[in-house]
Amino acid sequence: MPGWMLTISVAAAIAWLTLAPVPPEAEHIELFEGADKWVHAIMFGTLTCCILLDRQRHSCWHDITPAFAFLSGAISTTAGVAVEVLQKYMEAGRSYDPGDIAADAGGALVALLFYLAFQPLWSVRRQ
Repeated sequence: MPGWMLTISVAAAIAWLTLAPVPPEAEHIELFEGADKWVHAIMFGTLTCCILLDRQRHSCWHDITPAFAFLSGAISTTAGVAVEVLQKYMEAGRSYDPGDIAADAGGALVALLFYLAFQPLWSVRRQ
C-alpha cells in the first residue's frame, strides 16, 4: 500500500466500528467483564503500530525515534478521545465512557513500547 494507506484503512475501520449505530441484536451479546476495554486497547494499539509502521516504511526502514513513537501514541489517544466525544453527542446507541479513553491510551502506550523494543529486528540502522 502506498503512503499512509495502512493507517488510513485502520482508522476508517475503527471509526466505523466505534461510531456506526449499534444493531439491536448486538446489545444482547455478552462477553466477559471488561471485554470492551480490551477491544479498545487492541484497536488503538493497532492504530499506533500502523502509524509507526507506515512512517518507518516511508523512511526506508530507518529507526523510529522515541519522540515520534510517543507522538504516534498521542495521535491514537486523541483519536480515541474524539470517538468518545462523538459518541456522547450522537444518538446511535453509543455512550461516552472515560474508561474507554483510558483503554485507548493504554493500548497505544503498550503498542509503542513494544514497537520500540522490537524495531531493531527489522529496521536499518543509520550510520
